[in-house]
Amino acid sequence: MGTDAMVVAVGDIARYAHTHFDDIARRIEHWNLPTETGKRAGATLAALLTNEPVPSTPFKPMPSFWSDQYEHKLQSFGLPGLADEVLVVAGSPDTECVAEYRRAGKLIGVIGIDATSALVPYRAALMEG
Repeated sequence: MGTDAMVVAVGDIARYAHTHFDDIARRIEHWNLPTETGKRAGATLAALLTNEPVPSTPFKPMPSFWSDQYEHKLQSFGLPGLADEVLVVAGSPDTECVAEYRRAGKLIGVIGIDATSALVPYRAALMEG
């Protein structure tokens, strides 16, 4: 059965196309997405309730995660799982390192091991698309 009801989703259940990567709607289950989807859902609902235009800017928060594994810190920005090419651009996986993840030559993700400061420029580059 169909409905004309407007529905918004927040958190891990939300699916949306991320224009930095492609136009395929997918769930991105990273720690920062419940807050980001909640902000967008709130703005959308507020617009609908006040008969204002719904936000039309593309929704594209930067997926990110980190994990402490014993004495090592893993960090990631973007969607490395979509890559068709991986390049270790600094260090070695045995020590501190940075790996770029690319699809069709375009940077779509980065993962660092014990390389927090080296990842800062990558986040900005990924946000710019």
